[in-house]
Parts: sequence; C-alpha cells; structure tokens
Amino acid sequence: MSSSASDAETSLPKEPLARGHHGGVFEGLIPIRTVLFQQGDARGALQALKTYQFKRGLAANERRAVMELVGLSYRILHEWEAAQQAFGEIPDPFQAGYCALLSGNVATAIRWWQPLIQKINPNHWALSLLGMVTGQLQRWPSMLQIRNYLEQDVYALAEAGQGALLDNVLACAPILLQINPEAPKLMGRSLLYARHFSKALELLLLGQRTLPQDSEVYFHLGQCYSALNDTLQARRCLHQCLMINPDYKPAQWLLETLPVPLVEASGL
Repeated sequence: MSSSASDAETSLPKEPLARGHHGGVFEGLIPIRTVLFQQGDARGALQALKTYQFKRGLAANERRAVMELVGLSYRILHEWEAAQQAFGEIPDPFQAGYCALLSGNVATAIRWWQPLIQKINPNHWALSLLGMVTGQLQRWPSMLQIRNYLEQDVYALAEAGQGALLDNVLACAPILLQINPEAPKLMGRSLLYARHFSKALELLLLGQRTLPQDSEVYFHLGQCYSALNDTLQARRCLHQCLMINPDYKPAQWLLETLPVPLVEASGL
C-alpha cells in the first residue's frame, strides 16, 4: 500500500464540497478514486467512503457511484462476501456474481446471474463465461464479446488465484480462435501481465501460429521470453515484430534494454 487509511482520511474532504444534488457527491469521490486507482490504497478508500456510504438522502445515481467504489475496493482486497454485498445493494447482479466467481463459488455466481440471463439478455457474456469456467460451453460468444471481455476475465481469474477455473477457460482457446483469431493472443497477454509466464508463452505461441503477421503477438512473445530469461529468443521475436512494423515503439524500447547474446553478436 502506498498510503495508510489515516493518511487517506487527512488528505480527503470530510464533507462533500457541496450539498444536495449539485455535483457535491461526485466531486467528493474524485480524490477517493485517486486513492483507490492511482495510489492502490483500497483500505484508505473504504475509510474515506464512509463519509458517503452511510449518508442518507443520496440520489440513486449518487448511491450507485458510492457503492461501486465500495464494491471495487473490497474486490481489490479479495474480500468477496463484502464485495458481493456492496454490488448487490446497487443492485448490480453481474458484478456481484463476478465476485462470487472470483472467490471460486460458481454456484453463487449462477444464482446472481440466472435472472440477468433469463429475463434481461439471453446472450449475456455471463452465459459464455459460466460455460468456459465449468468446461461446459454451450453457447459461443461473439467476436466482439471475446474482444471486450475475455482478456480481463483471464487476468482476474489468474490474479484471484482460481487456477482450476482459469485452466478451464484456457482450454477453450482452440474454440475461441475460430470466432476471434486474436483470442489466444489476448489470453496470453493477460497471463503475461499476471506473471504466469509459462502458460502465457503457450497461448502466445498459439497466437503466433494463428496470426503469423501480427506484430503485436511477437512483441508479447519478446516480453515473455525476456521474463523467462531467454534473451536470444526475446530479441528474435522483437526483431520479427519490427520487421512487420518498423514503427512499433514498445518493441524498439524493449530491444534496446536487452543485452546482445554472444550468438547474435557473432552473427551465428
């Protein structure tokens, strides 16, 4: 944590900047968002949110904004029950069920999501996600759903330590790439940033075979090989990235930081 709860209390306003429904609550939440998202101090954010969490007379949109931050703070802390309660109060059944899923409680996630799927949107991403984590995919997601949701879900499951559920999702890669060829790359990138390097490499290599002219997948392979201390392969992937796209700045910067192996320096 970059700051303590007491530090957050002294640096944040004790009362809204204005009363009533004239932006005071939303203005007061701005520094709390800074504490949560920039400073990474979820405990400090929760302490500061008490100013609004137990305040009466908030408009519905104000109450939602407050409880979303409460729920996100508990989610960052992996306090899943409290996060579900906060999101349920909004109510936001998708986020509540998502926290249940990240806790490993699939049955509770289903209870939160069933009305959402059955009454509101039978094509909701939640249905595809449940199918993947349980290994019983019965409905294929759309190309855009994979693009918009898959990457963050892989990272969230990895970060939450839900290895079994994560492996079930990763096993769907050969199916998902038939809908969106970028799926293995998206999954591999999430695993890379979650520091699951061996699994990331496997998915990124599948992504490279699927989209051999995609400069981005070679960049992420370079990152992954670098993290695995395979400098020679990292540099080869970064060179391939730059052959496809000479203006790929992140690849240029990473390449400059890596030592030149003796094999490459000798031209072998």
